[in-house]
Amino acid sequence: MKHRSAPRVCWVRLQVLVWSLAAGPLLAAEPPAYLPDPAAVQRFGPATRAPQAGWILLHLEGQPQARGVQHGRLLAAEIADFVKCQATLAGPKAPSVAWNLRCNLVNALFLHGFTAEQLEEMQGIAEGASAAGATFAGRPISLLDIATLNCADELDALEGALKASPTGLDRPKSGTEQPGLPPPRRPRRPERCSAFAATGPATRDGKIVFGHITMWDLYPAQFFNIWLDLVPDQGHRFVMQTFPGGIQSGMDYSINDAGILMSETTLDPTGFDPKGRPLAARVRLVEQYAESIDQVTGFLGKQSNGLATAEWVLADLKTNEIALFTLGTHQNRLRRSSRQEWLDGAEGCYWSCNNNKEAEVRLETLATLDGRPSAAAAFQPTRRDEIWRRLFDQNRGRIDADFARKVLTTPQLVAAIAVDSKCTTADLAAHLQSWAAFGPPAGGIRVPSADVWLTTAFANYEPFVAREHQAGETADAGVPDEAARDRQGLELFYFRSLFELGARAGPERPLAHPESSLHGLNGFNVAAGKGVLLLHGLRGFLGPEHFDRLMDEFGRTHAGQEITVAQFQAFLARGSGRDLAGFFHRWLEQPGLPHFELIRAATRRHKRGWITTLELTRNGLGEGLPVPVAVEGPSPATRVIFMNHPMERVEIETNDPPVRVRVDPWGLACRDGGPPFTILSCENELEKTLIVTGTQDETEANRETALAHREALRLREFNLQVEIRKDTELTEADLATHHLLLIGRPDSNALVARFRGDLPVSFGPHSFKVRGQCFANSGSAVLMAVENPCNPRYAMVVLAGLSGGALLPVVARYQNEDLTYAPLLVLPYRGEEQAFVPPARALVRTFEGRTAHRHSDPRIRCTEGSGAGM
Repeated sequence: MKHRSAPRVCWVRLQVLVWSLAAGPLLAAEPPAYLPDPAAVQRFGPATRAPQAGWILLHLEGQPQARGVQHGRLLAAEIADFVKCQATLAGPKAPSVAWNLRCNLVNALFLHGFTAEQLEEMQGIAEGASAAGATFAGRPISLLDIATLNCADELDALEGALKASPTGLDRPKSGTEQPGLPPPRRPRRPERCSAFAATGPATRDGKIVFGHITMWDLYPAQFFNIWLDLVPDQGHRFVMQTFPGGIQSGMDYSINDAGILMSETTLDPTGFDPKGRPLAARVRLVEQYAESIDQVTGFLGKQSNGLATAEWVLADLKTNEIALFTLGTHQNRLRRSSRQEWLDGAEGCYWSCNNNKEAEVRLETLATLDGRPSAAAAFQPTRRDEIWRRLFDQNRGRIDADFARKVLTTPQLVAAIAVDSKCTTADLAAHLQSWAAFGPPAGGIRVPSADVWLTTAFANYEPFVAREHQAGETADAGVPDEAARDRQGLELFYFRSLFELGARAGPERPLAHPESSLHGLNGFNVAAGKGVLLLHGLRGFLGPEHFDRLMDEFGRTHAGQEITVAQFQAFLARGSGRDLAGFFHRWLEQPGLPHFELIRAATRRHKRGWITTLELTRNGLGEGLPVPVAVEGPSPATRVIFMNHPMERVEIETNDPPVRVRVDPWGLACRDGGPPFTILSCENELEKTLIVTGTQDETEANRETALAHREALRLREFNLQVEIRKDTELTEADLATHHLLLIGRPDSNALVARFRGDLPVSFGPHSFKVRGQCFANSGSAVLMAVENPCNPRYAMVVLAGLSGGALLPVVARYQNEDLTYAPLLVLPYRGEEQAFVPPARALVRTFEGRTAHRHSDPRIRCTEGSGAGM
């Protein structure tokens, strides 16, 4: 499917077209700032259509059926095209079949929820469009076609809402039956919207400033350039951004002449109530009839069907009041400026960016999540929350239309898939006017204090344990033990990375005294990451069987309830018969993680075999923690050391002389050490990132890879163009103040050559070696993330292929939503990719004079380079 390119952005002042009508309560006579070319104006009775900078200005008036006919007549071609678009998106191979199914769903689930006035208007639109020649699949456009267009967002939300709706089969019926595992952790796709409202102490003149931006797929979004001015025979005149055939905004930006402004951003779904009224019907009631914020929330909240769960940003020009209304299915929360209910002390401003701030609405789905714990009770700020808060702090008391245009063109808030921006002020909105751009615009809340770690860890650690059980059950079915452990190591590493990155941004606060707010993500990341590691350490301390049983019992007993750390600790102490006060005190009051040191590793002959002796020490944390140890060689062996004392000594027997010892080889121990970065760690700080292309060899291929990599990163979410430099152009200051994305092997990139000793991969002239496995095919490549050797605050990511042609497929991985959070990713030519956690360098010992040889292909011999491949 080919999509048209988005038009070049142009900010214009959109307004009503007809000025001779009697003004509404807040309208005053003012000469128009824009007069269209008379030759470009189309008319049908009192209705007019005119173009302005990529927008279609549409004025309608009169009774429901009459204004509907006007709409259909003037937008007939666009209505037919939009039906075709929605049908094609619903079923690319059989659009008419898919569209008929959607129409039947609307007929069964939604049509009865529209008012008689709304049905008459939609019928008029269908009649007007059909009379002007609009068809779909060889038939005239019908009422159901128009209703289905207006319910498109709800239909798209239906699958997610059904997953969050009770079925009677949501929980296991016995203690042994287990629900299905959630998918492995993947990065989230770019979010959809941002919106804000400001007033009083936050704005330059003390009056309302209001704005909204949409990030969406280009094909459907190109139809949302209708700026509709509607003067109904009953209710209020209003303007809104909408689509061909729309009786409500659909892009949720509207102003009525009673002074009510509304916009929204979509949230994760809550359950579906088939007895509820369609959101499209409720939104239209607000646009046409609401005169106060209380009426807005009444219209939206009454008989909610739960589809397209959203955070509504509202304003009332008459009272100079703004509000934030979080609407679920049966739960909602209203924050009002008149009650001083601000987000994290941001007095005078509400913002919304697809992130549900209200626990009661998030918790609405807890009882229906397939019997698995959820972290929904803990609010997690996003990167966009952090940016909104910073921009508010920098502009407090000076917010105006210029600020609105600035934030709605700030790349970190405006993803590469952004399609519009709209903003207004109290003075403009009083005349139903807005500043708007159609095209890519960028051409006090606190988390629950002491229990954040427990809320998030309980939900996040349960899938880890479930996957371990699954791996054990499937081991006999041919699943490699090492591969299963690698997958678990990656899952645990994600949380260690969260903690380490948050703690490095510091200062780290103990879990018992967290500090997390919308100013930044670091406090939340420390709590969320360390909380999982605490539970992992507790499992080792109590033993997996006892821990798993007690956690399952605790979860079932307290499902849907608020809990405290004290309750959790007391429950486990009673169930295990052990005193856990010391364990919890150390983990909750002390900063940091358990730290191990391998102080001695030696091997000697013993009878017919060999004995390897290890001595391992730990700091004050980590009591009872199990630590795997692997002895590698012709007859490998694995043991688990339990760190019950500050120093543990272990002897491991093997039949043959060992080659190497690795402590915690899969990253399964709860510990610090090793770099905390993944191949995606820099994507939240692209403004502090440099792509460095190698110039020593394969210069053009490296350059093309760098350009492709920059574009892939821009499209992931934050829409920033990362600067590209040559490996010969960077100063030491540059190296020490940026995340580095190095393109090329040691023989093609001077910086990769300089830092090759810091890499977990060893390079030969045209090969690389990982874990003793050699890769020499010219189509193979590797991605790895380590600490920046010039400043451990930043990451260094190396993209290395064994030929120029091997690099572009590596970059293509960044465009996939399923790219894993991993510190090391091997991409063999025509082989299955391998992702794992390299062992900490300080916990590896290689015995002199011995080398392990394990190749990916026995016919290939590799020349091992001088790197520190593990």
